Amino acid sequence: MDINDLIVDSRLPKLREEVIQKYETLEKLGVIINNKLSEVYKNMGEEFLKQFDEFFTKHNFNISKVRYPKLVAKNELTEIELDLNYDDGILYFHLIKKDGPIVANEIQIQPDFKDEDRIYWKENIRVLTGIKDVNEAVKKITDINKIEGTINSLQKNIDWYSETIEMFDKLDFIYSNPNTGDEIKYDNFEDFFNKI
Repeated sequence: MDINDLIVDSRLPKLREEVIQKYETLEKLGVIINNKLSEVYKNMGEEFLKQFDEFFTKHNFNISKVRYPKLVAKNELTEIELDLNYDDGILYFHLIKKDGPIVANEIQIQPDFKDEDRIYWKENIRVLTGIKDVNEAVKKITDINKIEGTINSLQKNIDWYSETIEMFDKLDFIYSNPNTGDEIKYDNFEDFFNKI
């Protein structure tokens, strides 16, 4: 046995502190991005609801606001609901025909496919995945190489998120269907409706 395997490296406390600081920085950047996303979800979701309202009003449906942000369009044969989840940027669409199948779809507001990775970490950091307390997680890391690798990965994520924040206004956001597995996007409500 090598005695060096039993000795704690004197750099470890300082490196652990660096991990904690970088993690806190990354969390703050994540909050900024989430706030920006929430604003986009709200604006685009409300625009989609407005288009839903206009589309079905034009086709002689009765529109009711069950609760905002949920709209219902009805006629004698059909009831259609559109509900917005502001937190996730998802619009839930349900079409119920009296004598026909129910059509259910989700419309996801997201960055265009070419940019969708911008809102996620650049690198997954396994030792920090699913943690509740970063301090406790970092205390468990005793391998200098692992902690230095964690620091490097955190810095890459910080740089990535910082760049995302700088370019956020240049990102194109789209309406898409997250359940198809295909890169299908919709220009507006009418385009979505015509494709279902």
